[in-house]
Order: sequence, then C-alpha cells, then structure tokens
Amino acid sequence: MATAQQILLSSATYELVAQMTDVKFHRKGEFSLKGVDRVVLWEAAWDNARPRPTAVSPLDAQLRTKRRRVMAAALAVILVLAGAAGYRYYMMRQADALPGSVAPAIHSLAVLPLANLSGDSSQDFFADGMTAELIRQVSKITQLRVVSRTSVMSYKGTHTSLPQIARELNVNALLEGSVARSGSHVRVAVGLYDGTSERELWSGTFDRDLNDVLALEDEVAHAIALQIRLKFAASPGTPASINADAYDLYLKGQYALDQGSADDLNLAFVYFREGIEKSPQYAPLYAGLAEAYGRLPFYTDMRPREAFPKAKDAAAKALQLEPTLAEAHASMGYVLNYYDWDRSGAEQEFKRALELDPNDASAHHLYGRFLASMGRVDEGRAQVSRAQELDPLSLGIQSNVGMLSYFARQYDNALHQLRKVLDLDPKFPVPYWGIGMCYEQLKKYPEALAEFQRGIELSGRGRTKWPRSLTRMVSRDKAQKLRKFWLS
Repeated sequence: MATAQQILLSSATYELVAQMTDVKFHRKGEFSLKGVDRVVLWEAAWDNARPRPTAVSPLDAQLRTKRRRVMAAALAVILVLAGAAGYRYYMMRQADALPGSVAPAIHSLAVLPLANLSGDSSQDFFADGMTAELIRQVSKITQLRVVSRTSVMSYKGTHTSLPQIARELNVNALLEGSVARSGSHVRVAVGLYDGTSERELWSGTFDRDLNDVLALEDEVAHAIALQIRLKFAASPGTPASINADAYDLYLKGQYALDQGSADDLNLAFVYFREGIEKSPQYAPLYAGLAEAYGRLPFYTDMRPREAFPKAKDAAAKALQLEPTLAEAHASMGYVLNYYDWDRSGAEQEFKRALELDPNDASAHHLYGRFLASMGRVDEGRAQVSRAQELDPLSLGIQSNVGMLSYFARQYDNALHQLRKVLDLDPKFPVPYWGIGMCYEQLKKYPEALAEFQRGIELSGRGRTKWPRSLTRMVSRDKAQKLRKFWLS
C-alpha cells in the first residue's frame, strides 16, 4: 500500500510526528483499517520548501549528506515512538470496545495472601507483611475498592477457588502471587484475574534489592493501576530506601499485631522498638507502636492513663516524619476521642485519615463508632457499612454493626446482630461485651454480669474471675460500675 518514502499514519499519530520534526509531509490518500477510524498515506519531503543551489561544492555535499543521515535517523526514531504511541492508542480503543476488557470492568479488587516461595516457614511473616503493604499501596488507586487484609488473610493456605473468593468478598478481580526472598534480593510475581471467569488479565514479575522494597511495592501498584486504567494517587517524591533489618522488624511487628493475643502484642513492642533503633526516621514503625499502645488496655491490666499518652506520642512522631501517613492520623483520632475527649480534634484526624486512604477499613470503622457515640447514628452506620464492604469477614466490624443499634437504643436489634456474630465464632469476645451492655440497659443485671464474665474469660485480659464484691452487683448502679471497670 505504501512505497519508499511513504508511511501510513493515523491522524493522531501524524499530529504527534508533525509537532516533533520540521520534515514536510504530503497527503497521498486515506484508507480504512480494522479497529482504526481512518489512516492517511503520507509521503516525506525533505527539502521541497527550500530553494536549491545551482552548484554544490564537495564540502557542502559532504555536510549535506551527513545532515540528511542525521535527519533520517531522527525521523526513524520519531516514527518508532509515534508508532508505539499509535499502537497504545489503538489498544486502548480496543479495550474500550471489548466487553470483557480489563480497563472498564475492574472497580473492586482483593489482593490475596502472597505465597512464600523461600522454602523457609520462618519467612511467612515476610510474605504476609508484603501482602499487607501491597494492599496499602494498591489502595492508593483512586476509584478502586480494595478489600482489607483482615478479610483476605482468612484465605491463606486454603484451596478456595478464585470465583468463590470473589463472590464472598464481593469483588470482580483478584490479585494472586508469590514472593521469594534470597539474601538481600526480593522477587514478587503477581497475576491479575477476572473474578468470574478466573481468566488471567495480566501478570508481572518485579525484582529489587531488599533495601529498595518500598520502591518495589510502589512499582507493582503503578503497574496494576496502568492495567486497569485508573489513577494512582502516589505520595510525592521517590519512595525512599530503608534499612533491610528495620523493614524486617516492621513486618514482624505487624505480623505479631495481627495474631491478636497478649503475648503477640508484647512481641510487637519488641519488634517496633528494635526497628526504630535501626531506622529512627521510618514513620510506619512509630505508627505501629501507636496502634500497639492503643490496644494495651484491652489485652492487659494497663490503665488507659498509662497507655494512651504513649500512643499519642508515637502517633505524633509518625506524623512529624510523614504527615501523609493515614494510619497515624487514625491512631491520633482514636487517642483524641477515647482519652483526651477532644471530639473536634478526633473528627479532623479521622477525616484526614480517610482522605489519605479511602480504603482503610479500620479508619471507617473507628470513625463510625465515633459518630454513633456522638448521637450521629445514621452517619455512623454509613461509615461502618463502608468498613464492611472493605473488610467483609471482620468479626469486629460485624460486632459494631450491633453496637450502632445499641447507641441508637435499639437494644433488641443490637442483641440480634451480636448473636449472629457469635453464631460465626462463639469464642470471639467482643459480642459478649456488647450483649452485656444491652442487658444492663434492659435492667437484666444478672445476665449482664454473666456476659461480661464470659467476654473477659475469652479476651485473655488476665482477669478470669471477678472480685467477690463485684459478682454480687445486681443493682443498676453497680452494673454500671462493673461495665466501667472492664472498659477502663
């Protein structure tokens, strides 16, 4: 169709080439090709617009020849780049046209636990930690709902099919992969799958030195955003490198927090503190420390007045180092609400956390509890409902659906919701506390005492029996004192 000195270009590509070179083109015709609106046949003309000298000296001829070769090479590069741009434009148009294409279909995603391919089970913490950090990075993709790590980790080691997982988590795409660590080298291999057909939509392998693991996580998230054609809301600047040992300790600390026992909580403190010694400028270590301090009163006999000021200091340090760290804002809001009683300041922190990470199920959850406790129950329900969408398998969030009814004084409905959670896991302590609070309001004080007792036995707080004086509390005033005792 095209002869020497001629080339077929789409209109968009021609406009790009014309802006990048002074070479003149003559239009020779227009054609239609499959998948492309129209293409035009152009012929390049090098010197047609310039008057030619009647005689050329040997030196001028030599210079002109060199100049033409340079221009030819430059044009070749331009056309290659333009062709690539045109091809990308064509593929994007094809993606829009195909009903099963990746780009328009994906609006919700679950990052499944990365498989540990190191051959060393002691490295499970690294695979789980990389999963959590990858979720955090992918959550920066705007207009994409990303399921929380609490829900996806329940599929670790299972053989559940991808379509079933997609249905249970209510997503239409899944990211599955593995991580292999050898010395200071890390390789992450991931594949993006359609949640209904299980068809692979894209796959990629990423290699980095462990010190550059933050850049690796950022790179994977960018690649996914490109595939689903959504914007990646990256933090300003280039991801910094981190001490490899400090990053290991950070992941071990997060892994310990996720285990949910008092012993593991104490272990998390050890890891975070050691990590800070090795990398005192890494803000997520302080954010992890803040979260751990915030949990202490619920797992040990430490009083809030001892734990919460330390949580606040750790969150403040994290924000000093990294003002855009969403989890640090959420921890600060938690302390301001439950300890400082600074309602206005707490709400600002919760809002800022969600502005930075709209996919943070924990922040939605905490903000929902805050709103309900302020009497804004409908707003609280909206936040907790969003938390459920992001973390559908979290028993804690499901329990607080019932607690919102408690704040609305709908005690029968609250009891119904809390008992549904116990049907899923009779050993989960939170519903017993909520049921006890409902019974207290219904003036069923002996029943309230029994539920509080069961909740404490299962929580591992260390008080497996009430003091004898407390077990005799059956009056309304005494039941209220009892509730304040275990909440303190």
